[in-house]
Amino acid sequence: MEVPHLEALYKKYSDQGLVILGLSVDRNYDSLRRVAQGLISYPVLRDSQDASSLYGVSGIPANFYIDRLGKVSKVEVGFHGELALENNIKDIL
Repeated sequence: MEVPHLEALYKKYSDQGLVILGLSVDRNYDSLRRVAQGLISYPVLRDSQDASSLYGVSGIPANFYIDRLGKVSKVEVGFHGELALENNIKDIL
């Protein structure tokens, strides 16, 4: 599960401009919000399937690394470990 790793990296790099937006495809969003409350400090939004369809999400988790210019520099499907997450974040900061 990548959420704890994302949270740790968010705390580590948010002062350098890192923004993380979670997007939940879970149908029971209220349940997810209760579970996440207190565990996740970055925003988690609900996907009505529009965003995931528009971006061609083919699996979960899917990470879109967007640089400071708003360009998607990398898309990664599946969890590849905290080191991979951190390296991808460093590449866009």
